Formats: sequence, C-alpha cells, structure tokens
Amino acid sequence: MMNHLRFLAIASGLCCVLAPSHALAQRCLAPGFQVELIAAVPEIEHPSVVTCDDSGNLFVGEDPMDMRGPTTKEFDRVLRLSFDEQGNIAKKTVFCDNLSAVFGLVWYQDSLYVLHAPHYTRFRDLDGDGVADERVELADGFGPPAGVFGFNDHIVTGTRRGLDGRVYISIGDKGVQLATGSDGSTVTLEGGGVVSMTIDGRDLEVVSSGTRNHLDVAMDSLDRIFTYDNTDDGLGWWTRFTHHVPTGYYGYPYDYHPHPERHLPRSANMAVALPWARLAIARRFGRWSIATRHFTAKWGKGKVQLFQLTPNGATFTAKMSDFLVPEPGSDFRPQDLCFSPDGTTMYVADWNFGGWTQNKPAGRLYRVTYVGDDRGEVAEISAAAVAGLELDQAAELFGHQLSLAPRCPGSTHSRGRLRFRCWLTELKGPRARRFMVSGPPPCCARSTLRL
Repeated sequence: MMNHLRFLAIASGLCCVLAPSHALAQRCLAPGFQVELIAAVPEIEHPSVVTCDDSGNLFVGEDPMDMRGPTTKEFDRVLRLSFDEQGNIAKKTVFCDNLSAVFGLVWYQDSLYVLHAPHYTRFRDLDGDGVADERVELADGFGPPAGVFGFNDHIVTGTRRGLDGRVYISIGDKGVQLATGSDGSTVTLEGGGVVSMTIDGRDLEVVSSGTRNHLDVAMDSLDRIFTYDNTDDGLGWWTRFTHHVPTGYYGYPYDYHPHPERHLPRSANMAVALPWARLAIARRFGRWSIATRHFTAKWGKGKVQLFQLTPNGATFTAKMSDFLVPEPGSDFRPQDLCFSPDGTTMYVADWNFGGWTQNKPAGRLYRVTYVGDDRGEVAEISAAAVAGLELDQAAELFGHQLSLAPRCPGSTHSRGRLRFRCWLTELKGPRARRFMVSGPPPCCARSTLRL
C-alpha cells in the first residue's frame, strides 16, 4: 500500500493522501468503466455516506462510533475532499465533527445539511477554508438517542432533496418516537418508512409507512420515491425494492403475512437474506446519458448492483444485475454511493469490514468513471442562458434528451421538459414564475403544488 502513497503540502498542514490506484480497485462488469481506489485508512475511516457540492468537492461521512465506539458518544465527522485537474486529492479537511451516527448528507445553497440521528443540522463554511464555521441545529428527535439499543442500526439514515425542495428521509424500524422541526411541527412513525420536511427542518410529515430497514431514499426525475429494504432475518420479509406512493402503507410488521389486501406490494422481492443496502439514482452516468439508472450499494452482498425498471400499471417491476463486484479477498463492503454534479463520476464509500463495534480501523473510497469511446460531452447550461427564452426555445437546449426521453403517462411532456420546468422554478424573478405556472403534466402536480 505504501507504494501508492504520496505527500502533499496543503494550506492547513501536511496531508498524506492516496493517489488513484487501478491495481487495488474492485471490478466493474459494465464495459467502458474504470474503477480507482482514491483513499483508504488512515486517510479515511469507516465511511458511511458520501455527497458532492456544486463544484464537485466530495463530502465523506465517517462513523467510528459504530466501530471502535463507544456507540453513545457523538464523535463522528464529515471530511471534505477537493481534487486537482488530474483527479488526485489536493486537499482534505475536517468539515464538521462532534456528530452522532452520520448517515445523511444534502448539499444545498452553500450549506451541508447533516442527518446524524437523532439530530438534523446545517453547516456552512463562511471563509472558504474547507471547514464549517457555522453550525445551526434545525430539527431533533429522529429516533432514539445514539447507541441506547446497541450500535446504531435500523435508525433514521439517508436523506434526499426532491424537486419540491423538501428533504425525504429514510426511517428504519426503530422508528421516530417524536421528532420536532424548527417550526415546532412534530411527527411520529412506528416502524420504518419515509418522512419529509423542508430543507430548513420545518413542516414535518409522514410520506409512507410499513417498511423495515432501508438506509436511503432514491428519487427519480419525477420525484418518485424508491427504497431497497432489509430482511426480517428469515421470517418472510425478504430484501425488496419498493416504489413508495405518498401515504402508502407496505405491511411491516403486522400485515405482510396475514393480510396482503391491507397494504401495497413491493416492486421486486429478492428472496435473499442480505442486510444493509443504499440506493441512488443516476440521470446521467457514462454512456447512460438518457435513461434513469437505479444503483444500490449492498454492504451485505459486497456489490454495487443496478436495477432496471419496467412500468407496471401505476408502479413498476424491477430486475437487478451486478455493476461493481469484489476482487477475491478484498472484503468489499459498499456502504453508500453518489454522483458528481456533471454525472461523469460515481463515488463509492466502502466500509471494508463485515461487521460492527470492533476496534478495527478500515475504510476505502472508490471512484468509477466512464472511459469508453462513446463518452460524448457534458453540456453546461446556465440560468442566464435561458432567462430570456420562451419555454420551447429554451427546451431545445436539451437537444436529444427531450426527443429520446420516455413520455410521462397521459402527457405530451417529455421527462426532459418536465425536469426543465421544475429546474426553472429554482430561478428568481417573474419569468421563472411564468414558466412554472404554464402548467406541468398531471404526474408532477404533487411537486409543483409545493413550489
């Protein structure tokens, strides 16, 4: 391993980082993709969650609480990694620390929103040195206090920001006894499901219920919600891919055996007992520039896998295939994955250990990029470029994305156009408002009503 180390002098001191290595990487089964190991112990330790900011800097949550412990002491942290033009780590800083079990990260408007159950906190770097200067506690009570039932599993974990500006939160079956938002709103959920709130922790509400132990929420271009759930250790609730319908109930733990008529079905039942999996969606990744792809980081199976969905009435069926698989003896345990803002890179956080609560420093970080001949180019389209255009004129900037994307059921609007409409509502001023009120297709009504 030492052959792959190099030293960089950075503004905050001397930092030892790992140069990208192909020899130590895992295998990708899809043609044209390159896998690189970009960090390992001691540069990172027990990575639990990853996300990028708008500039492509990578945030890595570390969860030593649930390894060397104690599980009740809040000493997790988030690292910030920036890269040079060659893709090497140019600077590493501790962005924020003194966190509880950190499993949810959302970057929005110069701030990092951290779900470290039972807390939800905003961090902001005010002077650009890669370290947060401002910490604001926004909401609390998302599940029991850290470690009171052993290590921190089956808890409140992954977060995702939807097109409607709300944050959607994955709830494990330890549930939420009483969470309180920044506006005093409260929510209670027995068992697992999905809860949502505004980005600043207001207006808490239950989205769906009756699931067990998914670690993340994935949302596609139409804000449809998906999870990949854990088993009940052999009693019949197998690992499952679920499309969450708002207000939906999915049967766990009381009804999934005796009363299937009382709950909604899952999209796919994998019929295998494998715990812990994360789910993320790529709208553009490598040669897959059009179709939405659903990836899952499967700690239990030691793989990154890919779901392909087929419409089935108001929901979907799903088929799964391998994308990233371990080299022999590597103990690959992917815990989370995310994508760079331009969609050219997947980052994979590897727990690198098949267990918890042991004093064994471990952890790796991988980068997956597409290097095939049909890479194409990523177009950068700014708000200013479309501010003075009519909708149809501006939509032409998306080119083939509009003409090839599948159509929304019952609508003449393509997914590309729908994404464009919702994206424009992020802009300020009367023209953005006119775009918004020109009328989305019915399948996006829920997202638009909140804007």
